[in-house]
Amino acid sequence: MRRLASLLAGAAFLGAVPASAQGGRDWSPDERAVIGDYGRVSAVAATFDRVYVASTTGVVLWRPLERRWDGPYDPPDATVLGGVFLAVADPLDQSLWLARPDGVVHFQPELRLWQVVPLFDRLRGLALDRDDPGSGVYVLGSAGWSRIPPGGLSAVPAAPPRRPLAAATVDDAIRANRTLEANAAQILLDERGRVVRYTSAAPAADGIGWYVGTSGVGLLYLRPGDALPQRLRFGTAGTRIAALFAAPGGVWAASERTAFDDAALSYVAADLGEFRVLRGPPTQGLGGLEVRRLAGQQRDLWLASDAGLTRIEVESGRVERFDMGRGLPDNRATWVLPRRGSVYVATPHGIARVTDSLTVERLGRGYTDPVLALEVGGDSVWLGTPSGLLLVPPGAEAAGRTPGLAASAAFQAPVLSLAWLADTLVALTPDQLLWRAPGGDAWTLGPNLSATLGRLRTFVASGPGFFVAGDRGLGFAGLRTPVQRPWLGADLPGPVRDLAVEGDYLWVATERGLVRWRRDVVGP
Repeated sequence: MRRLASLLAGAAFLGAVPASAQGGRDWSPDERAVIGDYGRVSAVAATFDRVYVASTTGVVLWRPLERRWDGPYDPPDATVLGGVFLAVADPLDQSLWLARPDGVVHFQPELRLWQVVPLFDRLRGLALDRDDPGSGVYVLGSAGWSRIPPGGLSAVPAAPPRRPLAAATVDDAIRANRTLEANAAQILLDERGRVVRYTSAAPAADGIGWYVGTSGVGLLYLRPGDALPQRLRFGTAGTRIAALFAAPGGVWAASERTAFDDAALSYVAADLGEFRVLRGPPTQGLGGLEVRRLAGQQRDLWLASDAGLTRIEVESGRVERFDMGRGLPDNRATWVLPRRGSVYVATPHGIARVTDSLTVERLGRGYTDPVLALEVGGDSVWLGTPSGLLLVPPGAEAAGRTPGLAASAAFQAPVLSLAWLADTLVALTPDQLLWRAPGGDAWTLGPNLSATLGRLRTFVASGPGFFVAGDRGLGFAGLRTPVQRPWLGADLPGPVRDLAVEGDYLWVATERGLVRWRRDVVGP
């Protein structure tokens, strides 16, 4: 009875709802896209002009005629796609039917409408009727066939479809393409050499080839006669995104190691037309469990993590590590900042600089306490620390507080991040912005932002102010203005870890995926 009540409650909540059902705005994919790990494909279905690819993250469409992606589309409830194992595309309206053991999900992308119909019998099969495509979807359970009529919220007993258009299975794909079985040892290996499996399949609607989903290398397309399939890459490697670096035409996203994924770097083009992944050497990967900061200089990416400072050559993927053995004050790095050919790095025990010859020089040797953030002004280095903002002048052995910062205890809150807004140095504290007017040592505290956003975490400059993120969400703020247009709760898939701005987009790293937001719809 408890299970019945739970399913009925789910049907009442998700009977037929747009993406705004949980209180967030009903975003179009052009305005807001949540990009997750589509390396694990749950189900695949194909029509003549689209291929649906479902994962636990969302649904994305591959347009084979135009060779481009549409979406992604995320459901109003993150649990909707859990357990999906079969899919069939409706030839009448091009919508998608997905099978879960306990129900059916119907998705209409043009309307961005999701419908969940619970079943009280374990679902085994899913089909449409070619002779009567407007009759709805047929589901097969242990008690036989039933039918969900168009717009229906429950299944009713029915005769089997007269000419079924059934959801294809992996076995169907292997029978049609023995190479999937014969060459499985080559096909079913991910970039780290781990074995994955086939999860789903669908024949191409034009009869030429098959689309095959996997549990680790995403969507594959196999043409007749080919020994190995083509990989159609979409999404990031991993969904726990911790740091971002804005690159021309897109963004690099650093994902943390989890029980299912190693740490990785993913390039995502702004138009979602290109994806690339760097994982480091097969034996060691990128190392570390916690990613703190990602930066770029020329053709290299620099990653600060609990494994130290890592330099990654983008073209070759080669990795070089810097730790105490190379001269860092600590084996952990908390911040990295490329400036004028050098790379500045913060650690829990002071700071250092990596020169253009890749040698490490200690800076401010007398300061050995934690540093959370760095910024460079002229030949001096500003330190964001748990006890406030400090300065290391050129050649100095210690870090100190300027007279302006020492003038008030209010200026000595922890500094979590630093950035320049034109020629104004701005620090982010847990509650507000702190900044110094150009040409002097006068410091000013801005309005409280944490009352709206929760404890502040990170910020990024954009136009006249900053996008600021806290525990509750994000918004835009000027130096003297409160939060404008805050986006909280349902508009974000998870807690925010980092922000980046590139071109027309604000990129948001969260613990449940990467969000691409159009700046003109979230900013002033």
